[in-house]
Amino acid sequence: RLQRSSFRYVLYTHIAEEGQSLPPSKRAGACGLMALTQTEDGYLVFGQRSHSLACMPGYWHCVPAGQVDSPDLQTVLQNELLEETGAGWDKVKRIHLLALMDCGAEQGHKFEFLFWMQLSLGADELFRHYQSAEDRHEHERLVFVRPPWQRGAPAVSSSGSFPRAGLRVFLEGGGFVLTDITRRGLRLWSELARPGFGVE
Repeated sequence: RLQRSSFRYVLYTHIAEEGQSLPPSKRAGACGLMALTQTEDGYLVFGQRSHSLACMPGYWHCVPAGQVDSPDLQTVLQNELLEETGAGWDKVKRIHLLALMDCGAEQGHKFEFLFWMQLSLGADELFRHYQSAEDRHEHERLVFVRPPWQRGAPAVSSSGSFPRAGLRVFLEGGGFVLTDITRRGLRLWSELARPGFGVE
């Protein structure tokens, strides 16, 4: 059941220590969504959250992501994709709901719908779209991550037209600090997306 609330109250009940001590019936009951967005040439896109944001500043997170503020999840995803990357819904080739996950203690155990979404844009095209996105300042920078079973990905590179990293470097080193839900969602997708599952 949807309930009216304010984002400030969501932050209080899920992030603040005092708010997290409230019983579940008194908390905002917020739910978010995020997508592991894959480009046509096989890269997943992640954004580093702005250091000026109240929630998880500086952490790397899925792009797009947002609060569920409508019963129509596709509309929420569509709006977030356009705002955060500049890409319209007509650029989405396929989408799957992978899981409903608990964000963990760092976000007050808020629930999050995890999607996988494939675009008809290559990484360089998506990066160009991002340059003119309405909400591009929500993320200080993007990185494009290629799974290890797709050959030819460098460990870390910012050469060429878009910044990129290998999956192992992104998960285990290279100065990337991921939100817990992004790390667990990416590991889940890595297991599911290997040849034979049908979402890769």
